[in-house]
Amino acid sequence: MNAADTQNTTENTTDELAALCADLLAEVRYEPFVLRLLAEPAGRWQPLTNLVVGLEEVQAGITALEQTLSCQTWTAWLEHPDCAEGPGYVTVVFFNEGGMSRVWIYNRDRVAPHLKSPLRSE
Repeated sequence: MNAADTQNTTENTTDELAALCADLLAEVRYEPFVLRLLAEPAGRWQPLTNLVVGLEEVQAGITALEQTLSCQTWTAWLEHPDCAEGPGYVTVVFFNEGGMSRVWIYNRDRVAPHLKSPLRSE
């Protein structure tokens, strides 16, 4: 495999991984991931694979992509003050040293009824 092929493979793999990360935030079937992430303290990086345990399809996909990239993917969330969308939003970050980093704004009020402890004080 030449350098161009390696670069294309890496780009395709990071694109696939980014798409899986987007699915984790967008699809209702992956809400267990969101609940686990938001139960962690804000700003604390977590290995993505630890938060998708039991979500077999996405867990297998992430593990395979991480093996191709030879690195682990990390995620964290932060408060998103003064969000233009309104209150209740957080910033979710995904990162790995294989070249993938993505940031999304997430409405935590979407899953707030399922959280065991409040994430913000009113």
